[in-house]
Amino acid sequence: RLEGYFSCLLSIEKLSPAVTHTVTATAEDMCLASFLHDGLEWGER
Repeated sequence: RLEGYFSCLLSIEKLSPAVTHTVTATAEDMCLASFLHDGLEWGER
């Protein structure tokens, strides 16, 4: 499931390469939250 987390980070970097350094922390939080949410959903199945 970690692939989704890294692909999330990569997609954000591709969308905004010029401002990646300013949004990296936010992006990591978003991706981690999404990753954890997906992980919880996956565990419920």
